[in-house]
Amino acid sequence: MRNFEPMPDVSGSTVGIDEGTPGALSASASELLRQTPEHRKSFFQGFSLNQSFTSASGDAEELGLVHFGTNVLFAAPMPWDAGALILAPNFMFDHFYEMPSALKMKDSLYRAGVSLTWRKEVNEFWNIMAFISPTFSSDLENTSSDAIRLPGGGVAVWTPTPHWQFSLGVAYTGMEEWAVTPIGGFIWQPNEDWKLDCTFPKPRLCRRIEPFAGHSPFWVYLAGEFFGGTWAVDLAGRNDLATYREVRIMFGVERDRPKLGELDIKLELGIALWRKLEFEDSDEVYHPDLGFVENLIVRF
Repeated sequence: MRNFEPMPDVSGSTVGIDEGTPGALSASASELLRQTPEHRKSFFQGFSLNQSFTSASGDAEELGLVHFGTNVLFAAPMPWDAGALILAPNFMFDHFYEMPSALKMKDSLYRAGVSLTWRKEVNEFWNIMAFISPTFSSDLENTSSDAIRLPGGGVAVWTPTPHWQFSLGVAYTGMEEWAVTPIGGFIWQPNEDWKLDCTFPKPRLCRRIEPFAGHSPFWVYLAGEFFGGTWAVDLAGRNDLATYREVRIMFGVERDRPKLGELDIKLELGIALWRKLEFEDSDEVYHPDLGFVENLIVRF
């Protein structure tokens, strides 16, 4: 029987990056609490590329979405044992490759900003972190003050045993819908092969497998995720705010504990439910049918 390796101390690992979370938070609140690759002993910590696709049914009133995102990760120690500061400049591009003909909005939307995350190990059981992500979110036609979004939040993490981890916090998402959301939950890892990660906003049930003898094992998992964003847009010649959201049910696979300097690839496939596109100053609301989702994340 293999020896079980407990969950690592989250304060000593690099912040995980997951694009497309509610409010354009490039540093996903749930990813901040998960196992991540060993941190580099330098200012540069790595980069991340993300591509996802939500299909459309082909109906004239449907929405099809392609998402691209990238960020670079930097980390700097704080003076007087005050923890660490992680900076992540990021850029995201969302393109509605299929839109209702009545929707008078540009089909390409942009987000650019920087995520700042502070994390501190209080003692062997407690860690705290706070984050803010100033973001410019627009179709590049509407560049009013509404394009500036300031999502952020904080969370405390308690790890009483190697098998249990609890977290609790709150996030302001920068979205018109779900403006303030709780974050946190618990992770239970009874052994090295199973993990129940009930951390909102992306809970997962994970199983560790070793399909290739002599090679790194993998995690396969079933996950839920909230995906979306808010942008300042030009809607038929007037300024407005557009908010898109979907709830994803995903089956995914990722490597277990990739080594420093190795590519870390995560692939997810699933469906998007409860999709919605609405506007702050307009009665126009679109409820597309469910779509199929592909999501690929590459980290280095």
